[in-house]
Amino acid sequence: MATQSAAPTNPTDEKPASEIVQPTVEDQNDTKAGASGGISSTSMFVNSEPMREEEVQNAVKFLSHPKVRGSPVMYRRSFLERKGLTKEEIDEAFRRVPVSKL
Repeated sequence: MATQSAAPTNPTDEKPASEIVQPTVEDQNDTKAGASGGISSTSMFVNSEPMREEEVQNAVKFLSHPKVRGSPVMYRRSFLERKGLTKEEIDEAFRRVPVSKL
């Protein structure tokens, strides 16, 4: 066998586990520097856009209209999405509209 592997063949030549973990520690230090423009440690599930109050108020007016109230929720949501509202804004508008009693 003329070819040699780039990886060490002798188990004693391998790096100890503490050296293998080292990049993880460096990554954590980079995350701490996130406040200065590095990697952000915020969750990807946090809404990065602020709620647009004017859009929510317009959606509430739309949802409160007597002709709209009788339409299926799916159609109302679809309309508001086409108007550019986020899911969070639509949810907030639905929360603000009083439920009519039949």
